[in-house]
Amino acid sequence: MNYVIQKFKTEGYVVVKNLLNKSLINDLKKIVKQNFYFKSKYKKNNFHKDLIKFRKTSKKSFSFFFDTLQTQSINYKILTETKVLNLTNKLLKNTKKCISITDIALRIDPPADNRNTLKWHQDSSYFRQNDNGFNGLVIWSPIFEINSMIGGIEFLEKSYQLGAQNVKRQNARKGFSSQRAIDEHKLIKFKKIICDKIKPGDVIIMNMDMVHRSCPNISGKNRITLIGRYHNTVSGDFNSGLNFFKYSDKKLNKDVHGN
Repeated sequence: MNYVIQKFKTEGYVVVKNLLNKSLINDLKKIVKQNFYFKSKYKKNNFHKDLIKFRKTSKKSFSFFFDTLQTQSINYKILTETKVLNLTNKLLKNTKKCISITDIALRIDPPADNRNTLKWHQDSSYFRQNDNGFNGLVIWSPIFEINSMIGGIEFLEKSYQLGAQNVKRQNARKGFSSQRAIDEHKLIKFKKIICDKIKPGDVIIMNMDMVHRSCPNISGKNRITLIGRYHNTVSGDFNSGLNFFKYSDKKLNKDVHGN
């Protein structure tokens, strides 16, 4: 435990083996597949191959399926087990156990597809719950095993020392994620570190100011990862706010949210 705390403090990230409940991770795999085959109507064959095809040929239905995964109750169960919260409390130096968890996401990155790929960035540019990067953290964990072909996360060593850059949103091409990429001139001095051998149950924990990006997926499988953001609410720099979920159905979304 002391190693994990010291590594996180000095490096801005740490890999922790077997933190998440593997039985629950296996249940999540089943739930992902059940939702997929329910929505796609495909016959159960090759899950990864079918999912890649589905995303290419049925964009609207894929969006519905993807958004359905984001609010599965098991995501919260996995990321809020006592073992996980005890560690986040220690890393955030929160003796009062006042932790907010936001923006839980189940991310899908198919091979050879960069529509949702972000350049070098900090999570603190997207999630502003804490002004100080050490008062919040990100947990990233694969649902299926990660290797060098599927690709993990690439860091810039000790780049959290830059502090929050708070990069403003940059316009994206249609169908691509909006970027908040950091000026690469600021990043020249930092050494690249690749974490790409991560098993289900293992996690990467990073400081909110850590500069990182996803490695390319050059396999024939989807990279599916569970992500949660944790924030110290009694640190003095906490910015409160509610998660805001928009519906996949544009008409319904307009009826409810007006846009």
